[in-house]
Amino acid sequence: KALELTGQVADGFILQLADPDIAAWTIGRVRAAAEQAGRDPDSISICVAAPAYVTDGTDAGLEHARDQCRWFGGMVGNHVADIVSRYVPNEVIDRFCLLGTPADHIAKLKELETLGVDQFSVYLQHDAKAATLEAYGESIIPQIRPSVTATS
Repeated sequence: KALELTGQVADGFILQLADPDIAAWTIGRVRAAAEQAGRDPDSISICVAAPAYVTDGTDAGLEHARDQCRWFGGMVGNHVADIVSRYVPNEVIDRFCLLGTPADHIAKLKELETLGVDQFSVYLQHDAKAATLEAYGESIIPQIRPSVTATS
């Protein structure tokens, strides 16, 4: 019902996880409802918001990133810390978050973009806030969005 209402009346939709399968399904529902309501489905802005953690490509780096972002899998499900520590498997963290090397982030962001995602909001609730922002600014964003040259 919420996705249908979003498509009928909203200007935008924010999905708080970066799983491409779930994104495809929810975006499809929102856009179908917009079309049924006589609206342009592409006029609805789509934002994905999720934790992002850039790693050095090692298995140890990925495990550390998963541990730093594990809270998110439980938060999306039910906000219970005990569930997070005991039952949120790596697969959920990997699907819901953006983890790995800059190339891993770029690949997932491009996949989300093909599904209709216009914006991505990075959650920085971990121990590598500055490093993640730096990696996004230097290595990831330039590969996602072409640079704009000012003209006079």
